[in-house]
Amino acid sequence: MDSLLSGTYSFMGSLPGNPDTLQGLGMLRLFRLATSLLTRLPVGLSGVPAEGELGACAAFFPAVGYVLATFALAGPLVAMRHGPGSAAPLLAVVSVSLLAWLTRGLHLDGLADVCDGLGGGFDPARRLEIMKDSVVGAFGVIGLVLLLIAKVMALAVLFGRPGGLWTVGAAVVLARFFVVALAALGRYPRPDGTGKKIVGCVPNRGLVVAGLFCLPCAAAPGAPVMVVAMAVTMFLLRRRADKLIGGVTGDVLGACCELCETIGCIAVVLADLQG
Repeated sequence: MDSLLSGTYSFMGSLPGNPDTLQGLGMLRLFRLATSLLTRLPVGLSGVPAEGELGACAAFFPAVGYVLATFALAGPLVAMRHGPGSAAPLLAVVSVSLLAWLTRGLHLDGLADVCDGLGGGFDPARRLEIMKDSVVGAFGVIGLVLLLIAKVMALAVLFGRPGGLWTVGAAVVLARFFVVALAALGRYPRPDGTGKKIVGCVPNRGLVVAGLFCLPCAAAPGAPVMVVAMAVTMFLLRRRADKLIGGVTGDVLGACCELCETIGCIAVVLADLQG
């Protein structure tokens, strides 16, 4: 990992962009910060992130995706050595549950808040107020239930197909790239908040490096279909958020991650049916 991070640092130094945002910051620290932000895994960080670190660490979100995919798919990988058989739906439930636990339900919580806010408010200020409320409403529950059912069903189908496990792993990684892209392209609608330190604060070179981390995913079955489906999902979500709440919040980033994972997998399943 140290050699990879050092190589990434050297490459980042040659990219265009603000040199004060990533150059000079410890790459290993940024990876650990990204891991701490997106997962419950202990990384031994202490203290408050320095100015610009939260935006800079977004470059490592896809790298964290590899870690999450490894943990979430280890069980199915072992089980599928003898063929998933009728256990595919159960393995899908286990993988989805592990992803939710490893991420502290962070992205699912964001999805629920976005569903409540965009579905229950009538003006931007009220929608943002609803999204900040910790209570989950009817729209949030409906959105969570539908997404989890769709994700489990899509994973169950993919687990039963050759190379499907790698497709799911790639979806976990690629979804986090599109979170980085949305954070880089979006604007924050509130005067303050944790999301303000990430949305609109991702340096250009950070977005490039995040894309480089995703290159191995190109070998996964259905990768082109996933990328297109996720890009469309991110674009439509950003457009909807801009219209209804005036920008992108941390909750919208979480919703983007969950929607991209799920819709990307569904797109591959549907494309295979057409083929």
